[in-house]
Amino acid sequence: MQVLFVSVLGAIVDGDLDAAGDADFVGAGAGPRCFLWLIFGQLVLLVLLVPGIAAVAITGEKEAMTMEMLYASRLSPIQIVLGKIVAAVSYPVMAGLLSGLPFVCCC
Repeated sequence: MQVLFVSVLGAIVDGDLDAAGDADFVGAGAGPRCFLWLIFGQLVLLVLLVPGIAAVAITGEKEAMTMEMLYASRLSPIQIVLGKIVAAVSYPVMAGLLSGLPFVCCC
C-alpha cells in the first residue's frame, strides 16, 4: 500500500508539472499550485486508505478470539474501539505523510 501511495503522489506531481509546461514551471505560480494538488492528493488517499486499515485492527481481534479479554477489562466499548482505531491509524498516516515529503520538496 505504501508503494501505491507513493506512486499516486508521484503521478500527481508529474501530471501537474507536465500540465504546467517548462515555461510556466519557472513562474511563481507553479510551486504553490503543485503543493496544493499534492496536499489534496494526500488527503484523498488517506481518507480512502485509513478506514480499511482501522477495520482490519478490530476484526483481527475478533478473529484471534481476544476480544473477550478486552471486554473483561475496565475499558468501555467506546474506549476499546477508539484505542484500536488510533493505534491502527497512527502509523500508516505518519508513514504516508513522511513518504510524501520528498514530493513536497519537489514543489
